[in-house]
Amino acid sequence: MKFARYRRRGLTLIEAVVSLVIISVLMLGLSSSVMLGVRALPDETELGAADREVQEILNTFRDDVSNASQITNQVSGSNTRLILTMNTTGAVGEASSITYDILVGAGMIRRRTDANPYVILTQQLDDCEVTFDSSSGEVNFLRAWFEFDNTIQGEFEVFVVTPYKPGLS
Repeated sequence: MKFARYRRRGLTLIEAVVSLVIISVLMLGLSSSVMLGVRALPDETELGAADREVQEILNTFRDDVSNASQITNQVSGSNTRLILTMNTTGAVGEASSITYDILVGAGMIRRRTDANPYVILTQQLDDCEVTFDSSSGEVNFLRAWFEFDNTIQGEFEVFVVTPYKPGLS
């Protein structure tokens, strides 16, 4: 009597279960590594917060410069002081003078309105350069370049067109 030979196709139940166990152990190890990696990176809200803060500071700076009727620029080493005499409309609480101290050595930008105390806007400043385009003693535009720590962008540049053509001293 001849025995029929059957070719075995597929896996036995034991082989399938063993394969699933091995794959699940490998996936568990990989998933824990991925989770550790994800936790090591800051999320987008943390990354973008410093950039948004710098943008707010520079928007305030741009608004103040564009409304100035006189700009006094005092430079001492790497530090710059901008004293802005403002166009006033007589509104209550409106500042007539705004002073910006850009202290590169201290890594700080601070702002003062009239005789009020200084408000520190940031302490993350790395470097700064402020230049003016002026003709006949009037400022046409101001260009300010800033470099900040702990930001995604790192460098920020502001061009401010001065519609009131403030005097420069």
